[in-house]
Amino acid sequence: MVNFVIAICVKYFFKLINKHIIKYILIIELPNHIKLM
Repeated sequence: MVNFVIAICVKYFFKLINKHIIKYILIIELPNHIKLM
């Protein structure tokens, strides 16, 4: 039962991290791509 709860927490945590990584990539990388164009 404890392992099940940990698994849910880990999945949720990775979802949050993925959202922040996507925002970070958009904020940091988009200006660089615009400069290259």
